Amino acid sequence: MSLARRWTRRAFIATAATAVGLIGLKRYTGDIHKSSAFDFGSPADASSWGKDWFSTHYERRQGVEHGRAFLTLPEGLPTTAPDQPVPIFQLDHDCRTFELRLMFTVDNPTLRPGLLFAGRGAHDYLAATVEGDQLVLSQFGRASRRVLAKAPIHAMRAKALHDLRLSLRGTRLEATLIESGRTQRLVHEFDIIPIRGAVGVLAVAPTNLSAATLEVSRYEVHSERLSDTPPLATYLISGPPYIEADQRLVRLRVGTSIPCEVRFEWANDRSLADARSSNWISAAAPPFTATTQIAVNSSAPTYWRAQLRSISSQKTTMTPVHTIPAPPTGAPLTLVAGSCVEFYDERPTYGYRRLLAASATPPAMMVYQGDLGYANNRYHSCYAAAEDFFADRFIRFLADPLFAELRRTVPTGFTLDDHDYGPRNNADRTDAAPWVPPLWKRVGADPTSLGYYDVVLDDVHCLTLDGRRYADPITTENSAAKTKLGLRQRDWLERTMASSPASLFVIFSADIFASRYTVPGSTNIPDCFSSGWPDEYRYLMALFYRHQLGGKRVLILSGDAHSLRIHYHPRPDGQASRDPVVEFICSGLRPRHWFGAATGDPTVDPKRNVIGKAGAGMLAIAEATVGDRSVTLRAISGEAAGVTDLFPPLTLPFRPRK
Repeated sequence: MSLARRWTRRAFIATAATAVGLIGLKRYTGDIHKSSAFDFGSPADASSWGKDWFSTHYERRQGVEHGRAFLTLPEGLPTTAPDQPVPIFQLDHDCRTFELRLMFTVDNPTLRPGLLFAGRGAHDYLAATVEGDQLVLSQFGRASRRVLAKAPIHAMRAKALHDLRLSLRGTRLEATLIESGRTQRLVHEFDIIPIRGAVGVLAVAPTNLSAATLEVSRYEVHSERLSDTPPLATYLISGPPYIEADQRLVRLRVGTSIPCEVRFEWANDRSLADARSSNWISAAAPPFTATTQIAVNSSAPTYWRAQLRSISSQKTTMTPVHTIPAPPTGAPLTLVAGSCVEFYDERPTYGYRRLLAASATPPAMMVYQGDLGYANNRYHSCYAAAEDFFADRFIRFLADPLFAELRRTVPTGFTLDDHDYGPRNNADRTDAAPWVPPLWKRVGADPTSLGYYDVVLDDVHCLTLDGRRYADPITTENSAAKTKLGLRQRDWLERTMASSPASLFVIFSADIFASRYTVPGSTNIPDCFSSGWPDEYRYLMALFYRHQLGGKRVLILSGDAHSLRIHYHPRPDGQASRDPVVEFICSGLRPRHWFGAATGDPTVDPKRNVIGKAGAGMLAIAEATVGDRSVTLRAISGEAAGVTDLFPPLTLPFRPRK
């Protein structure tokens, strides 16, 4: 249950007063038997706060110098989402009632430092923060914060020593700030007893976006009972199945809330009574994930879960069970695709649940085609274009409970797109951040780290494409050599299709082949194959038509363009085609803006062209019966209720007509 459901406000009293000197920290006698205090008198070259502390923002300048712990945040992007938190958890000091104390200074008074409590995992906690001329009590969650109460105070001053004290007894929460003899207090009462959770220090990004440093000279925690911090899974993924050395393999990935060891267990029985297991695998290094690959049964589902063991306390927890379906052999086959989720302060994305409900058979695979929470964006980006901030955004995106619900039964692969590579819209090989591919390799569970891979499902061959990492800039003058895929990826695509015995190719591309609307008067070239890389567009269409004219259908499922529409691509040689190559643009699950086809584009299907509706794509392939097998393309709504299909489903013969 979320903190929002557990905590409700009953009364709020705010007072501000002036006192002479510092008031003492209130002490209880007889009932407090657990406490700890940090004076941070460590050596000047200490590189961390110590083994009792943990931060997911592993690239921040932090450590201990001259008897003070410090945390430095860089200058923020002007496009940044508001109120982005950087927590530092005190491990194995979880408590229900407490007294906390933080003595600190800041060099930038728009930095918002404070004390966090009731932490449940990496993203959910409450905090009392000093924010300019207010004391603020907030609930922080995966994709937003909710302010619960505020109290006016004297404005925080740079370099001044502040003493923040937080006390929770019963249902009464009291925050006190002392600076230069001035005492200011916030009192908040709740209807129910608070939950047990982690405590620690929080820095909320500066409002003026300039660099800032928090220095902590003393930190204390006192409680009737302190307990170990349970290790929790932030997310789990079963990757797409792939073939290696004649084995069908699946990569598993678990993200952890604190430094852990992970042991995977898997079996063909849902109870996992006779499960095989991996050795303990370390998830102690950033971004705090563990992975393994397993061979899966060719005739029965595989079930798996993971056990997490805290490195600091040895406390263990077990994840829910996930299912990897058996590979299809002539049975109906469902594939789903989606992309583009702007999640910060947005409504939940119900497309994942609607895809599950709409599928007549459990989907065999999902491919999420880029823009994973928009780490880089013109709106609500990460605070900084840095690896740890991108990792935080990727993991928060993957922790979406509705997406996690889908992944419990649907193997999921990914392609990255421009907002994942950064540092700008329409990223290409010249400016894509070099640390993104190795970071995603440690976050995802894709078959390869190249950004592209293939998956064989019976007589259906799926291939993913990366149109960013290897792309020549869109501004480069067009020529036969200009490429969006890069020669190595394009050669792989040709070789894989040429050697495949499959009857149907499904091309999952984060970037679209068809046209894209451009604002009138804009000098920007629409970022799609057909207009930005026209020679390569014709080259690839010629490739796809060679296979389709040879009796193997080619379907393209793409993202990026924020619309749901069908395009019928003509033959590049100008000859008529009875059965054209079909592209299904199925994006996005929760974007902020929408982009239709270019005005007058003759390739778009007027009956299947939806703008301004959240949704995703579904490909339903009928059972392999003789003579009447079909392929149906459906645009599934991303809203919680209402119609399921956003346009009339398009049904095609499994094999193209000659």
